[in-house]
Amino acid sequence: MEGLAQPGFDVGALLAAALAGAALTGVGALLVRRGERGGRVGRLAARARELTAGKAPRPITSPDVLAGSDELAELARAFHAMELKLLEEREAREAYLDRALDELKKPLALLGASLEMALNRRREVPELAAALRDSQREAARISRLASRIVLLQTMRRKVRLRPADVCQVVRMVQQAALPAAMQQGLRLQVEAPPELSLRCDPDALALALTELVTNAMQASRKGGAVRLSVETAGDKVRLGVVDEGPGVARDRRRAIFEPFNRGPLAWSPAGMGLALVREVARGHGGEAKVVDEEVGAHLEIELPS
Repeated sequence: MEGLAQPGFDVGALLAAALAGAALTGVGALLVRRGERGGRVGRLAARARELTAGKAPRPITSPDVLAGSDELAELARAFHAMELKLLEEREAREAYLDRALDELKKPLALLGASLEMALNRRREVPELAAALRDSQREAARISRLASRIVLLQTMRRKVRLRPADVCQVVRMVQQAALPAAMQQGLRLQVEAPPELSLRCDPDALALALTELVTNAMQASRKGGAVRLSVETAGDKVRLGVVDEGPGVARDRRRAIFEPFNRGPLAWSPAGMGLALVREVARGHGGEAKVVDEEVGAHLEIELPS
């Protein structure tokens, strides 16, 4: 696990729930004072008070509360949908934390075992040096993991938009990756207009594109090509990276952007590279996706223009 974002955990959604809860509580009190006691209003107000107090979401499913065509029924259905979303986010966050702890345990266990073996019996210098190198690798893995956790959370919450030339960002990513591409015998190409101004976070986009390029190079064979592209389509700007590797099976196209994915395109430890790409895209109000391609994989960050 080299870093992870908490999928679906949205502080804004929780704040919205609290505000909605307060509003519903007020509505409930007003209607009760008018004589409309109990029934739908009472149940909605009770659930609103529970949410405001920090209790877990528990979506309303009573037909008599959700049924009807009046304004109160519409409010009940909207409240019900909000609680379903909050419950989904809560479950995703708990699953995320469970898997994060599992991933952290692995390098820590290996590190502990390596150090214990080094200390529990007499070893010659070469053996001891090898054990220490193993420990060093696992410590570095833990450090990368911690850094990626912080990085993904930052990308999710602190994308700073400003006018920037996305074509220049793409060319900078290409230049930075050229030495590694040449060493692997790969061609690294750019297809983009001379310039294209967009409100974006250029540093975050550069990071996401670097992840995509590294992933594409990992999937490519010597002599192949990796292509970076920038194009506009209506009110969208599309930043793409295409390789000539094995491609992505259609039933895997959503999963590869999930944290902990270990598929063929999840090049980074614990499959966190593409999870980072998705968080950067979402931070810009866009999305990361796989595009149909006859040969290889075509991954794309689609942003609003």
